[in-house]
Amino acid sequence: MSLSLHALRLAGCLSAVASCALLLRRLLASRPRRLAERSCAACRPTLREHGGEPRKRCVRTAPPVAEAAAPLATAQADPSDARARARAHLRFGNLCARGGRPEKALSQYLAAARADPAYATARHNCGGVCQRLRRFAEAAEHYEAALALKPRLVEAATNLAVAQLNAGAQLSAAGDAASAGEWYRSAVESAYRAMGVQAGAVEGGAGRAEGGETQDGFDSGGFNSGGFNSEAFANLNVALRLVGERERAVRETWAAVASLSPAGFTRPPPAPAPPHLSRCLSRCLSCSASGPPSSGPTPPAALTVACVKWGDKYGPEYVNRLYAMVARRLPGVPFRFACLTEQPRGLRREVEPLPLPAASAGWRGWWLKACLFAPCCGLEGRTLYLDLDTVLVGDLRPLLRYSGPFATLSAAGFSAEEGVAGGYNSSLMLWEAGAEE
Repeated sequence: MSLSLHALRLAGCLSAVASCALLLRRLLASRPRRLAERSCAACRPTLREHGGEPRKRCVRTAPPVAEAAAPLATAQADPSDARARARAHLRFGNLCARGGRPEKALSQYLAAARADPAYATARHNCGGVCQRLRRFAEAAEHYEAALALKPRLVEAATNLAVAQLNAGAQLSAAGDAASAGEWYRSAVESAYRAMGVQAGAVEGGAGRAEGGETQDGFDSGGFNSGGFNSEAFANLNVALRLVGERERAVRETWAAVASLSPAGFTRPPPAPAPPHLSRCLSRCLSCSASGPPSSGPTPPAALTVACVKWGDKYGPEYVNRLYAMVARRLPGVPFRFACLTEQPRGLRREVEPLPLPAASAGWRGWWLKACLFAPCCGLEGRTLYLDLDTVLVGDLRPLLRYSGPFATLSAAGFSAEEGVAGGYNSSLMLWEAGAEE
């Protein structure tokens, strides 16, 4: 009996050992795949968008570590082939960058640049990973070096202005406005240069990084295949506004529109404002000139809160959520909640849908906000407009005591406004609807 018991225990131990061995073999077999998936962490949002199969896609996008490191080991074994060694370092750096290891990636890109000092793509990728590390001045130096080696490298020319804008914003946030201005002025020059590089690259048939070796996440991502570099042009507009040259930015925009339009295009004259809006603007300007408006002791008796929803970007849940926040932040204040939309389905019963005729007229983007000021939109009295993605974190009642004819937000301090001072942000507006008629 005792011998049988020992035999059963021994059999159980052997079974456990076998199970552990099987589990260990499975873990070892799956390790390269897991490393590949980890190295491709940067592309996971794209994988989710495509619905699919991260393992298959990751293995295709980023090779396993052992597979990627093999060419590097082979190249290092032959010191005479510096070009092959540089490219092996760069590809291994790309793998590290995609795997979320920017410092390791930078060391590989620097090794590639040392192995082949004429390798412009290595210096460009150094700039890209320095941007991820928020070392913007260092990134600009690398992009300049890449352009010195390959003047028609479109990615480096465009990303140089991005690095300079980021460096300026970093200094501006630290309170060094003078140094920030120098970076912004450099960004203006770099953006013009990038637009010229794009045109020259198209004419000369050269100018892109070699064989797709530029690390994907570091490009601005919108380089046009034609002679117009839209990313560089956007950078130019931002830089011009940051140095206070808004009129120049407007002129450059119209010049770009003309260059992309059929022959014979001429800039149309400014459209005159509707009379009721002109009267409203005159009233606002006269009130501003006479000093800040006083604040009333209590909120207005009648208040309308309005929002605008068009297209498919924001669903009805955004409107319903905004209504719930307003109700919490206006305790004891009766209000009407109106939503200008062409798709009222799904709105809660407390939300009053209003027609949005401009949507059917082909208007796009934030131009549809202009419907708020149309006499036919159905808004009357004191009106508070809020963007659908607004998050309310405090009491709105003090805001409603403002008695001026119109109020909106200053762009100062808004990171989304790219540091532009003196502008406005229309995510919140407060005015007297109907008074302008």
